[in-house]
Amino acid sequence: MLTGYALSDATLTYGMSAASGEPAEDGVGGAADYGEVLAEVLDPLSYPALSAAVRAGGFGGAEGWVQDADFLFGLNLLLGGIEALNVRRS
Repeated sequence: MLTGYALSDATLTYGMSAASGEPAEDGVGGAADYGEVLAEVLDPLSYPALSAAVRAGGFGGAEGWVQDADFLFGLNLLLGGIEALNVRRS
């Protein structure tokens, strides 16, 4: 699960950087940038509701998003869930 989480984050970050045509260091800087990239590649015929939400600024509230902080937040959620499961089992 932890490997999958790390690989998904790395794949998403790399993929967004590659889609923007910029080097990874200067690519997508946060969820708001992700929304812009998603709006460019999302097919509104295949995903009408998601497309409408993205184009309406669904990721706009993510200003100030910092990749490291968000990665650690998600990682802590996963680890907290594992810890809670272990407590319940013991």
